[in-house]
Amino acid sequence: MINAKVKQKFLEDRIRKESQPKYFVGQKIQFPIYEFDLTGEVYPDKVLKNIEILTAGDNNKPDLVTNGYQSPYYDKNKINLFDDLIDAVEKRTSIIGRRKFYVKNFWFVVLKSSGAQKLHSHSSTDEFFHDSIFSGVYYPLGTNNTPLIFLNENKELIIEAKPNQFILFDGRLKHRVPEVLNSNNRVSVAFNFLI
Repeated sequence: MINAKVKQKFLEDRIRKESQPKYFVGQKIQFPIYEFDLTGEVYPDKVLKNIEILTAGDNNKPDLVTNGYQSPYYDKNKINLFDDLIDAVEKRTSIIGRRKFYVKNFWFVVLKSSGAQKLHSHSSTDEFFHDSIFSGVYYPLGTNNTPLIFLNENKELIIEAKPNQFILFDGRLKHRVPEVLNSNNRVSVAFNFLI
């Protein structure tokens, strides 16, 4: 059995390491990308069950997604099924700089075999994105061999997320998901943050 001091030290070391950007994208402007392991803080089975509850009878499919499902945008104050996940990502992002990050809204995407998500960013005049500086995505199951691809100045950065991993990035970064080439669904929960 792991004693409490050893466990606390492990968590502190992990948080200190994650407070530094894992990647930088760009040539003229360096955009940081952070990775956080939410193991022990978020329970993927609960997230997946809540996604299942919200998708029952709904057939939302915006222009960005092919062969899959994207939920509507949810205001974190109007739906509480994801409070544990939202609390965890707000807590973990608070270690970056000296500012508090707040989830503005969130949504989820389920891509089936041969599904994909077109190139996009979270910086636009759309009311859901226009004042979001940072965005993030949580993977309850990992990316299932279908990575998250960032594009900046014609260069790609490919990230394969592990199960229960959260990625935080500048909302201006363009990103996409290539075609899912296996039979496993690729599930993600995306966020826009206010600072």
